[in-house]
Amino acid sequence: DGTLASDDKSVTSENLEAIKKLLDSGKHFALCTGRMTESAKMIVKNLPFKPLVATHNGCEIFDSSTGEVLVKHCLKPEILLKLIEYGKSQNAHYHIFDDEVVVEEIDGVTEFYCNICKVNPREVGDLYEYVKKTGATSPKFMLINMNGGLEKNIEDIKRLFGEEVEVMKCYEGMLDV
Repeated sequence: DGTLASDDKSVTSENLEAIKKLLDSGKHFALCTGRMTESAKMIVKNLPFKPLVATHNGCEIFDSSTGEVLVKHCLKPEILLKLIEYGKSQNAHYHIFDDEVVVEEIDGVTEFYCNICKVNPREVGDLYEYVKKTGATSPKFMLINMNGGLEKNIEDIKRLFGEEVEVMKCYEGMLDV
């Protein structure tokens, strides 16, 4: 966001020229983002070359020239269930990911997030019951708290999960777990 792609998800000519110089010098270029895979694919499709792409903060890596997924790490259902319980206890918005943003209900926060990333949401009702019933996994869990308190949320998640997860602020009011 703002480093490679512009607001319309295009790559500026200056960035394309810098990447071309890097490639011409014999070096490699990979795209790395916290965004979901579907969002990153929109940026890559307009590039004149097809790099490796790390998405979801490195939890998934795919070869954009073949579409092959090379690495995929997901949060297990039992971790997701605990994270959902935590999100509920904080009265925060939260969601998980597959090819879409998976939410309990599509609301203004969901629409805001999906508009930024240019991806689709999928409403599943009670997310806790959805994960419990389907055994869903996700490369990351996102907690959105626009009312402040993210530092406390980070501390809480680290205390509750230790080294089972990594947590980071990814955008104003948003945490990636």
